[in-house]
Amino acid sequence: FSFLGVLFMIFFLFVINGRNIVTHWQILLAVIGASLAFFALMMLLGIFVPKLFRLNYEDSSSITVTTVAKNESIAMALAFLIFGPQAALGVAIGGVLIQVPFMVAYIQGISKRLRGFYRRAEEA
Repeated sequence: FSFLGVLFMIFFLFVINGRNIVTHWQILLAVIGASLAFFALMMLLGIFVPKLFRLNYEDSSSITVTTVAKNESIAMALAFLIFGPQAALGVAIGGVLIQVPFMVAYIQGISKRLRGFYRRAEEA
């Protein structure tokens, strides 16, 4: 049910900011591309840095989830500096469009496949 709650919040975020989305759609597209690159980089760092330190699967997974889920404010600040003040709205909206699928993909599929990846690091 918590996933439905997240989808409900995303829906209302778009409803509330619908006029701004339509008015500034170019900024939103640019920020979505930047957010996609940012969250992909954060996920890769969250996966490979713990392996370098030979952490177990459980610790590595919590680091990855924390790294990807908690960097929205950094993404907003970078977008503000690079694209200007209107980009903060784009990150607030576009970041959710990117962050939620990344987190669902990680939790539902990628993390389960990584269990063996971290086990090999522990054995080495």
